[in-house]
Amino acid sequence: MVVESFLGATAPSINYFGRVAAPKYVIIRSGHPKGWLFGILISTMPVAGYLSLIGLWTALAGGGLILSLFITNPAAVGPLGVTLWFLALLTALTGILTVLLYAAKTYLHWHATSQQRLRYAFRQGLLIGFWVTSLLALDSLQQFNLRDGLLLGLILVVVELYMRLKRP
Repeated sequence: MVVESFLGATAPSINYFGRVAAPKYVIIRSGHPKGWLFGILISTMPVAGYLSLIGLWTALAGGGLILSLFITNPAAVGPLGVTLWFLALLTALTGILTVLLYAAKTYLHWHATSQQRLRYAFRQGLLIGFWVTSLLALDSLQQFNLRDGLLLGLILVVVELYMRLKRP
């Protein structure tokens, strides 16, 4: 197993005060055949830091969505603007659902650690947010029907089950 910093340096860096500074992010390579991307990313930031970062991104995306409702319309922003609007919607929905799911999992005492609760809450919030955003995008293109919505939901359930069985 190889431990290295996020930028690839294995030696610790020395900060301004002459002290050895621990790397902010550490990748532990477990010999996975697909390389460093699938290594386990460990951070020294606590769960509260991640939740505040998620809250900040959610507030920025939600503020942008609300501002865009009053300032512009889809015809004026064009296809790129509409795509960015749907990405902001995905970000806002993912953040809101992540915080709500994390709070529910904490209240119900699901999962052993807060890191596991946050990881599962983020993944499930991202999947649900992607599903809702995809349905709205299909509806805006007049391509939505109930069968497509159910099929997309079923695909996302299969993805969640695969992730659960792959990493319990």
